[in-house]
Amino acid sequence: MVYIGVDLGGTNIAIGIVNEKFEIIKKGSTPTLPERGGDAIIADMAALSRKLLAECGLTLDDVAYAGVATPGTANSETGVVEYSNNIPFLHYPMADRLSALLDGKPVHIENDANAAAKAEAVAGVAAGVPFSVMITLGTGLGGGIIIDNKVYSGFNFAGAELGHTVIQTGGRNAGLYSEANTNLSVLEQQITDTQAAIDRAQNRLIEKQAQLADFGAKLQISLIDYSDDPTSSDYENLSKMAASNAYAQQYDPEIISLQQELNTLNTNLASYKELKAQMVSQKASSTMGLITSGAKEQVEATKASSELSGTVAIEKYEEARTGIKAEFDGVVTSIGVIENSTVTTGTPMITIESTEDVVIKMNVNKYDILDMEVGQSASCMIKNKEYTGQVSRIEHMTGNDGTSGIGVEVTLDEPDENIILGLET
Repeated sequence: MVYIGVDLGGTNIAIGIVNEKFEIIKKGSTPTLPERGGDAIIADMAALSRKLLAECGLTLDDVAYAGVATPGTANSETGVVEYSNNIPFLHYPMADRLSALLDGKPVHIENDANAAAKAEAVAGVAAGVPFSVMITLGTGLGGGIIIDNKVYSGFNFAGAELGHTVIQTGGRNAGLYSEANTNLSVLEQQITDTQAAIDRAQNRLIEKQAQLADFGAKLQISLIDYSDDPTSSDYENLSKMAASNAYAQQYDPEIISLQQELNTLNTNLASYKELKAQMVSQKASSTMGLITSGAKEQVEATKASSELSGTVAIEKYEEARTGIKAEFDGVVTSIGVIENSTVTTGTPMITIESTEDVVIKMNVNKYDILDMEVGQSASCMIKNKEYTGQVSRIEHMTGNDGTSGIGVEVTLDEPDENIILGLET
């Protein structure tokens, strides 16, 4: 049996046919052209693999399995490239896609530096050594770690990314700050890329559904045209096509696949946003551990002042939301502001006069005043309605306006909403 080994790079795809003695019996390469996208790259992998096998006089029946060394975070358990920064892979099912083009042959994937470390541990300079470290120098710096003859991947399959290791002075706070700062930029890109992938998948789904719906509508029109002869073969065939189309609009394999892809992408997007929120919080909390004590006191004082101002503003806002209230029943008699104007504390806005304690003011001549006393019952007409009350005040001087009348006030017993303040009685 032979094996297909694929080294995927940003510039070239290199493939070797390897025998059971770890000898490369045939190799070749083709340009990667990463801007084309994952499917085109995988198609070239399969085509070059078949070509090299044919040149060796072999077929896929002679192949045990294929292995791909790929840049980025490669989940060796699921066969999915979670993310790659120089080739457009985002949650890309590389193993399944390549296997489908190689007649179902098993395909395993691994991070390129991890794969190089494993190769050296199995058939290279580290053969027979259970612990080794591989450092790869190329466009970037990569690394692979072998522990007990196994690739060390970490919990997220990026455990040996030595080129991304940052040695930071300043203790744990500096490390947390650096981690959050780095992850935030990556998460921002992942969120942007995932949202773009969602938009593309959504557009493809809508387009596919529209195509099927359009075809279904045309079939229904044709059925109407043949409805005069429902026993004809044409009508029967159209009916079958219409039923098939109705089924396809719900269960077409491409529609199902796109819906599953959208579910996965939306789940990933939610996870990225949640992790971003955690990193934002981590960055903020670690920042406090890095600044000097004096600067920290200033920040804390500013924060306390802002919180106090914010609390007062919230309290005032909540109070304003309940509206303007008076402790008595009354009516608005004047308005001091206009709609949408800005007011400050102390600005007179409205005047409310009580309708619970209504006083009728009048002038009485010097003859009638002789028959009036405080506490005496009285009645008056307002808007053709009679109200009763009591004399509550008699002035002890004539009017200042030159009249000889004496001011008298009558307090109504039961004022109501029909009274118009300021109206003559």
